[in-house]
Amino acid sequence: MELKKKEEESKEDNLTNLAFEILSEKGIDDVDLSMFGDKSKEIYEKYGDKFMNQEGMVSMAIAVKSFIKANKFEKAKIKLLKEGSRAIKEKEYNYALLCYNLLGDSSMINFLLSNNFEAKDSNIDYNELYQNMLSYIKPGILS
Repeated sequence: MELKKKEEESKEDNLTNLAFEILSEKGIDDVDLSMFGDKSKEIYEKYGDKFMNQEGMVSMAIAVKSFIKANKFEKAKIKLLKEGSRAIKEKEYNYALLCYNLLGDSSMINFLLSNNFEAKDSNIDYNELYQNMLSYIKPGILS
């Protein structure tokens, strides 16, 4: 009985590792894990968890998209809040604005827009990422 359980766990780990490899190689935008059936949401969540404690725009995008695909909206929200807060501390105000726009946090958006902060990331255009993220984040989903 115990051996059979370990074999099933090993198969599940292999499946998850294969999915992670595919996601890493092809990118989350270009992979559909529906072939894994009910396990796909669990795989997406675990994949998002890998990026939860990493900082930066790429990690944020991967984690949030993964959590949205897993229907783990609270985790997506937490990641955006962490990134927005970190960005403010780092004076990356445009990136912070991106995060709070994705969250739909009007008070933080107004705060960032109403203050004339000198942003370290003023030369970075986040519009393409913002538009891409909106294809995952439907209005009100993270509110």
